Amino acid sequence: MVSRTIYYTNETKAAHLKLLKADIREFSDSIIIGFRSLFRLTEKNVPLVYESLLANIPPSGDIIFDLSNVESIDSRGLALLITLHDRFDNENRQFYLMNLKAALLRIFRITQIDQIIPIYMQNSDT
Repeated sequence: MVSRTIYYTNETKAAHLKLLKADIREFSDSIIIGFRSLFRLTEKNVPLVYESLLANIPPSGDIIFDLSNVESIDSRGLALLITLHDRFDNENRQFYLMNLKAALLRIFRITQIDQIIPIYMQNSDT
């Protein structure tokens, strides 16, 4: 297993930068991505998250996005996940979501994104 940490910055209303960390863990046939601290996947940080992920994800292997530390998501965050799914699907790679909080899982069911992107619950709070 290879593990590396990538860093995201998120501009706050107070105009200072807050450091957020994400891990990419590589296994023989898959890559697990996850945030190490509570994170909000929103309009403000989606472009940076997208660019950072694409720059740091290895060119092969299935992608598992661990959302256990994602506490909220907006429409841009949902669009990001669909975009990532489509991009990796075009590369013949699988894209999965894992460990959504109950509130996020409800959003994914209401929007029927759970019909597009496979979701696996390991540490379920539902």
